[in-house]
Amino acid sequence: MKVTFSLIIILIPILHLWGYDTVIPDAYISKYFKVQYSIATHDSTALVFHSKSNHPSTIGFDVSWTNIPVDKNGTMVKIKSRGKIKDVVIKPSQQSINYKISDSILELKLDKPIKMVVEINGGSLHPLYIFGYKQKQYTIKHKNIVRFSPGFHKIGNRYPIKSNTAYILENGAYLKGDFYAKGTVENVIIAGQGVIDSGNQNWQHPLNGVLSNIQFEDGRYIELYDVTLVNAGNFQFKLQTKADGTRININGINMIA
Repeated sequence: MKVTFSLIIILIPILHLWGYDTVIPDAYISKYFKVQYSIATHDSTALVFHSKSNHPSTIGFDVSWTNIPVDKNGTMVKIKSRGKIKDVVIKPSQQSINYKISDSILELKLDKPIKMVVEINGGSLHPLYIFGYKQKQYTIKHKNIVRFSPGFHKIGNRYPIKSNTAYILENGAYLKGDFYAKGTVENVIIAGQGVIDSGNQNWQHPLNGVLSNIQFEDGRYIELYDVTLVNAGNFQFKLQTKADGTRININGINMIA
C-alpha cells in the first residue's frame, strides 16, 4: 500500500519581543507627582514620567505626564504632590472637572478619554499632563508585529522601521532613541501608550538634520495612534511621501517639547 503525506504550512503573524530593562531609570520618573487610579475595586499605581524642555522659548519648563485608562463607569484618580496643596488649576477649564483636595492629595474622576493639564500651587513651570485613554484593541493585519513591553528600551539612533509591520508600545514602555524609515516603507502602524524619546537634543532648525522621534523618507499607508513623543530636536514626527493618493492616519498622539 502506498502512503502519501501532505505537508500543510500555516502562516501566522510573527511576534518579536524587543529586549529591555524592567526598571526605568530615576532620571525619567517624575519627582513632583505620584499618581494612583482605581477602576471598580482595583487600585493601580501609574507611572509618572518627567522631562525638561529643550526648546529655547521654554527653558525652565519641567513637565510630568502619565497615561490613565478610563473605564466606562469612570476612573478615580489620586494625585500626590510633594507638599501641601493650596490651589489647583485644571486646563482646559471648559472640561469642568470636579475635584477635592486633602492636604497633599488631589482627587478627581475621569468619565471619558481626555487630555488635561494640572497645575498645583501656581506651578505652571511644573505641570502634570494627564492623558486619559480608552482601553482598546488595535486592528492589526500586518505580517510582522514588534511589541515593546513595559520597561526601558534602548533602541538607539535610527531604529529601522520595516514595511508590513506593526509596532505596539504598551503603556509603561519607554523607548530611548528614534524610529527611522529609510527609502520607501509602506503599510506600517505605530500605536500604544508608550513613549519615544530621541534624547534631550539641543533644539535646531529642522533643516539642520537633527533626529526626529519618528521619520519616514518615503512613507506610504502609515498609521500612528496614541503614542507620546518627547525631546525631539525639531520635528517630533516627520513624514515625506513620493506617492500620490497614499493614506496617512494620525490620531491621539501626545507631543512634549
